[in-house]
Amino acid sequence: MLKGNALKDLVKTLLEKSGYSVCLYGYESTFSEIRKKLAADGAKNSPTTRRIRSSPDLLVYDDQRKDLMLVEVKMRTHIPPIIGEENMEFVFF
Repeated sequence: MLKGNALKDLVKTLLEKSGYSVCLYGYESTFSEIRKKLAADGAKNSPTTRRIRSSPDLLVYDDQRKDLMLVEVKMRTHIPPIIGEENMEFVFF
């Protein structure tokens, strides 16, 4: 989890340096108090719970396009991690 958070911070910083406004958005940061309760044994697995667990990591605002994007950061087991355009997948809705 620590490596995942470090990578998320790195992606956040890279996006900010590229001129985007970035906010932490995901389940781990936005709902930190509730997360512990949802992870407990016996927690109800409702549609709302599943939707919150699947929320993306970052909310990114593009000032040029005047648009918001949701960004999910995934950590893979490659050591050291390779970050480049060929390793990034962009999905626009």
